[in-house]
Amino acid sequence: MSNMERKFAVKILIVASVVFGGAIAIMAVAGSPVMGTVSIVGATTLGLLWVLTALFGKPSSTDERSS
Repeated sequence: MSNMERKFAVKILIVASVVFGGAIAIMAVAGSPVMGTVSIVGATTLGLLWVLTALFGKPSSTDERSS
């Protein structure tokens, strides 16, 4: 993964995390009965995506030299 692709992936994940947090907050205020399920599934999905980005987004030796 190139440096630019990695930065883009991180930005997308930050936006997704904020949107997810906002959605959970709205569901909590509204007293939604599915909030627990949505939060577990969403948090697990986001967590796995962060892990994958960290694992596959590690800079290679060529990325470090070109930065």
